[in-house]
Amino acid sequence: MKKWLLSIVALCCLVSLSGCTSAPAEGEEKINITVFTVSTCSNCKAFKEYAIPALENEFGDQLVLTLKDLDDDENGALYDEITSQLVDYDTVYSRMVPFIVVEDYFAVLAYNKGEETALISDIKAARDGKPLGDTLSNGRWLFKK
Repeated sequence: MKKWLLSIVALCCLVSLSGCTSAPAEGEEKINITVFTVSTCSNCKAFKEYAIPALENEFGDQLVLTLKDLDDDENGALYDEITSQLVDYDTVYSRMVPFIVVEDYFAVLAYNKGEETALISDIKAARDGKPLGDTLSNGRWLFKK
């Protein structure tokens, strides 16, 4: 009888735990960044050399970084699809690189060595619902809601 009762209790515990899910801890959500580049772009090379290590160091396993070569026509279509989702994006900038897309938050056109700090600050601010900084404002567009 004790074994049977113990088995029932264990089964009930197992069933009740199977419905439990834990929400990710604050700040642990993935940060999806897509960067459009071309092989001949010196600013793209600088982004790869300086910004990527800084992003990886800052966000670790949270960072999901995807590089897209804009010389591939399929990637050009994706670029166009993304820019159609941005507020006040001017097509005069179409297909310019590096084009850094922080999914669901903002996109930034261009990169210069040293701007990785401003990019990281903007990513954190966007994630936390705070205003973005001024450093990247001239080449930055927000996503439409």
